[in-house]
Amino acid sequence: MGRPFHIIILLLGLLFPTHLMAQEYSNVRITGQLVYSVSQEELVSASVLLLQPADSVMTAFSISNSQGEFALRRVKPGNYLFQVTYVGYTSISRRLTVDNSSNEMDMGLVVMQPLTEMLEQATIVDERIPIRIKKDTIIYNADAFKTQPNDVVEDLLKKMPGIEVDKDGTITAEGEEVEQVLVDGKEFFGRDPKIATKNLPARAIKEVQVFDKKSEAAQFTGIDDGLRSKTINLRLKEDYKKGAFGNVTAGYGTEERYRGDFNINSFNKKTQLSALGQFNNINEQGFSVNDYINFMGGMGNLMRSGGVRINSNNTSIPIARGLSDGDTKTGGVGFNLNRDLSKRTKLNATYFFSNLDNITETETRRNYFQNRGNFNTDENEYLNSNNKGHRISSRLDHEIDSTQSLRLSARYSFNDLAYLSTLDAQTFDDMSELQNESLIENAVEGMNHNLQTDFTYRKKFKKKGRSIISELSYDYAPEDQEANLRSTNYFYDRQGRTTDSLYQDQLDNIAEQSMMLSSTLTEPLGGRKYLGITYSFSQSDNDADQD
Repeated sequence: MGRPFHIIILLLGLLFPTHLMAQEYSNVRITGQLVYSVSQEELVSASVLLLQPADSVMTAFSISNSQGEFALRRVKPGNYLFQVTYVGYTSISRRLTVDNSSNEMDMGLVVMQPLTEMLEQATIVDERIPIRIKKDTIIYNADAFKTQPNDVVEDLLKKMPGIEVDKDGTITAEGEEVEQVLVDGKEFFGRDPKIATKNLPARAIKEVQVFDKKSEAAQFTGIDDGLRSKTINLRLKEDYKKGAFGNVTAGYGTEERYRGDFNINSFNKKTQLSALGQFNNINEQGFSVNDYINFMGGMGNLMRSGGVRINSNNTSIPIARGLSDGDTKTGGVGFNLNRDLSKRTKLNATYFFSNLDNITETETRRNYFQNRGNFNTDENEYLNSNNKGHRISSRLDHEIDSTQSLRLSARYSFNDLAYLSTLDAQTFDDMSELQNESLIENAVEGMNHNLQTDFTYRKKFKKKGRSIISELSYDYAPEDQEANLRSTNYFYDRQGRTTDSLYQDQLDNIAEQSMMLSSTLTEPLGGRKYLGITYSFSQSDNDADQD
């Protein structure tokens, strides 16, 4: 072990000094505590962010806990913009360098200054605050979250902390499912949140506002009834409120696979006009499953007379199958209009057409092992379902004056359903001899109409808290269905073949109509207590002709 060995050790130390003298960390955890400037008390629920200095894209995010503590996790070494925001306090924005000498970085006490104490020194800085809280609304700055040119709103929401999007497009915010998505405060193709998030381009969004929306009655009367619905409002950028924007895509591939989508919007101060559509045979959808259920109206009720079975497992006919099963051709177009007819009169109208054609072929082979002998079964099943649906809805809101309003709404849907299933089943013994055979064919054709109308009058009186809300509604829903079952079973034994057949026809004609009148008077009792008196009258008729 002479001098050459020491020379080698010295050369290795010069070439790789970091490995011999220090350990580097690829992820760093940044912690600290937020306090008031005067009393040094903890600042709770403030937004703490780490941004890229070049484009203000958010890298890490945290909200201070009940002790004012925050933690930014898995931060890579580099230069950042450290930012803290809280309502009523001046935002903190400072440069921060994170090195890799340690996996922990403690910023100690971070002092926030009340906004009133800093007014004389306030300056305007061009910066992107990713998240801020205004009263009970969480506001996300869309430009602070990096998206691709062709991304839709759904892709933008996935990048926002506190918001989750499931595979089927269901949105969850603050642990609650989002029930409605508005565009600049207005409905977009009804109440289905997925239509907006799956079709509007992310580049058109300025802000995403998340809040608990009060009921319409509470908004009008000012009396909190405790009813809330998690809502997202998409605020458009100014450039997208003037003129037209949208996307058109088309593709064609092997095995005659095709896909076409379009989404065209024309917005101005008084009008929002949107058209969207999708046509494909690759089992994809741009509208939500809930919307297809709406297209179907009450079609599921066609089977309530029941008893029609299609296979040996005694499962009822499935009216709708998932798009992941079989080969599905999807087609749909929709139009949405929001129009301010005057300062006090607003109109919303929506039309949808959809066509789903699904073919599923299933081949099943089973082997059964028993003490008395083994046997095998072969089954070949063919299913074809087609559903065409039209849906029209409109709503007219008119504010008579500051104390009175009227609403007239109407919805009409028409659905045409055709369903065919065939089943060929055979059973063999362990000698491969045929024991029995079943041939079953089931066909269903039906259509339904559904008309719903509502008229609502609201009135607030001079005495604060006193109000009256009256509503008149009428529904009419006729349905027609014809179902045919042809089942033939063959049994084989030493004496030959015996046959058991079942031929069954069902004709259903159902008509339902109902009318309801209700009126609610609210009277203040003082001390934030109210008395509500409701009167309602309803009448319904159900005519069913079943053969």
